[in-house]
Amino acid sequence: MTTRWLHVRRRQTARSWFALFVLVFATSASADAALPVDTFRDLSQAILACWNPPAGSQGAEITLRFGLTGRGELRGPPMVTYSRLIGPSALQKAFALSALRAIAQCTPVSLTEGFGRIVAQRVLTLCFTQRAKDRPPI
Repeated sequence: MTTRWLHVRRRQTARSWFALFVLVFATSASADAALPVDTFRDLSQAILACWNPPAGSQGAEITLRFGLTGRGELRGPPMVTYSRLIGPSALQKAFALSALRAIAQCTPVSLTEGFGRIVAQRVLTLCFTQRAKDRPPI
């Protein structure tokens, strides 16, 4: 009985987070003006173009797993599958939130009809990496 309640509670919490995610961050203005995407490389570039990582987060990375419909709309809340976050907790939260915002602000993505059918059948994984700046030689 307790285990069942816990699973129901987790689903309700996930729905609440997704509702908040959609209400706060979802906009479609930038995605509608772009040319239709026809490859996975172009799809990742389109989403990463909306990403604005916080200053000081060099070396951090987060991988999100999500799905899109055939029309390029987000199918559900993204799921974190890997993260290597650095710095204080406020910076870590800002970095993770910047990746979630990128997906929310760039969806729906304009997809070609054929590519939309392919994307709708896949689970997508996208890695957001803030590369550490190379140090100049001494």
